[in-house]
Amino acid sequence: MKNTQIQQTILDILSKIAPEIDPATVDMGYSIQEEFEIDSMDFLRVVTAVDEIFGIAIPESDYANISTMDDMVAYIEEKIPV
Repeated sequence: MKNTQIQQTILDILSKIAPEIDPATVDMGYSIQEEFEIDSMDFLRVVTAVDEIFGIAIPESDYANISTMDDMVAYIEEKIPV
């Protein structure tokens, strides 16, 4: 799966949680929680959706490693089966 496909899938997930955000204006290097103004429960919903869509479990200990869009895309690329 390509980087852009992963990014678009994550943006789709996030736009369901924070529909007021324009995906075209998202700063890929900025904190997802701050960019989308979501709380920890909403972030957990994002992680759960990523698990369901990509088939990868993200342990809580890795949450700090996926705080930005860039980080999350890279994490998923690394974890998804080839």
